[in-house]
Amino acid sequence: MMNHTILKKIACEVVEAITPLIINRTINIIGEDGYIIASSDLSRIGSFHEGGKIAVDENRIVEIWPDEVNNYKGVKEGINSPIVYEEQVIGAVGIYGKPDEARECAALLSICVALYLKQATYFLNNAKRKEQKSSILELLFTFDKTKAEILKEKIRWFNKKVVFPIVPIFVKLKGNTGEYESFKLFLVNNGYYNKAQDILFSLNDGFLILKQNYTSKLIALIEEKLDCETLTLLACANNYEELIASFSIGYKLLKTQTKKFADASNKDDLAQLLLTDEEVRNIVVQESWQKLEVLSSPWVVETMKSFVTQDGRVQCIAQELNIHKNTAIYRLDKILETLDLTTNLKFTQILIMSFMLFSKGGIK
Repeated sequence: MMNHTILKKIACEVVEAITPLIINRTINIIGEDGYIIASSDLSRIGSFHEGGKIAVDENRIVEIWPDEVNNYKGVKEGINSPIVYEEQVIGAVGIYGKPDEARECAALLSICVALYLKQATYFLNNAKRKEQKSSILELLFTFDKTKAEILKEKIRWFNKKVVFPIVPIFVKLKGNTGEYESFKLFLVNNGYYNKAQDILFSLNDGFLILKQNYTSKLIALIEEKLDCETLTLLACANNYEELIASFSIGYKLLKTQTKKFADASNKDDLAQLLLTDEEVRNIVVQESWQKLEVLSSPWVVETMKSFVTQDGRVQCIAQELNIHKNTAIYRLDKILETLDLTTNLKFTQILIMSFMLFSKGGIK
């Protein structure tokens, strides 16, 4: 939406662009408060124009004849027309001359101003969107969860409707990766880009999508239709802090992965990073302990310790804890289900539980 601040910013450009089209006539642009904010007669800028004020307040054309000039404050003979942008009066444009002589020019002027404002606003909005997208990327690349509130404001400005969970997706295409509009069109045509919700970024080596209402069909479609070098699905984020953490892990996974597709929500794909990257390890351990808070039973930690020391062998765990095998199975199922590790490799399950226990003082 155009506002007085934006109008004031581009008013001089409007006058400069249109003045050559209107010969021997002064052009004024008046703000909502009735003061001239741009004029082909520089001496009039900043002065009050009652005719323009009436045009704004009453949303009508105000004609001022030579014998009526003294009835208004700060005016000369001429025609003043409201500037309407998206059904909102945001100012007025005035042209000097007797109304019967200036009407044709006034009509042309109104059209030119409307077209110029539309074009100028388009470029201003594009520039602002690019600035906001750059600032969002900068915040994500800090990998700093304390920036969550700032990120929230940036994304809320960019997208009026933010729906969690958000899934970040990295796509690196083979060959030319600069085809931003082509990739965006591909998403739009296949129904996987919602301008009101999703944000698409062009990176040096590919694209990043912050995808709301994610569906696994999107990944399958990209793999099928596009020539991808790598495709990285990041962990699902339910808030802005998780979004930064997800981005941190996913970007590191993107840089280290050796296969075409990797899923940061799949702990098997994170195994190498868990072993080599302390920050990723700490994030996963912290999130895992938070998940386990719903299991307040005293057997949780001792079962985890036995699972690690007995290399996941159920019969050995039951013997060590002096419990029935079915009880051991039940406990392990509850723990793995709560940690979202049910379908993962046993190596990954043991690895994560080991790091969790070490964070609390060790296995023994």
